[in-house]
Amino acid sequence: MATARRQPGEVEAVDPMVSGGPTEGVSTMAGLFGQAQVVDEIQNTPPHYLGDAVWVVRPINDVEDMTVGSPDNHFNLKAGTRYRVPQRVAEILYNRDLLMEIPYPYDGRR
Repeated sequence: MATARRQPGEVEAVDPMVSGGPTEGVSTMAGLFGQAQVVDEIQNTPPHYLGDAVWVVRPINDVEDMTVGSPDNHFNLKAGTRYRVPQRVAEILYNRDLLMEIPYPYDGRR
């Protein structure tokens, strides 16, 4: 069974929601992306003793058991979540290419 050829420039209208199942060559992209993740909330980290400068970072990977300076400065960061961290922690993560975006100074007005 041969299909009729279309003329150049002729557009065929196709309804992707046909009840008979998927239409050949038409994709609704329904299963391609996972559940949306809220990443705009900024999480606080425990008190630290690394200076007053606070930066906002968003790690690309989970960071577990990161200690900077004394053992009291201990951090656990989940991938994709924004955190307020000391400037030294932001520098370390940035230099190791572990951030989704460039860190920026925390401004209490945001």
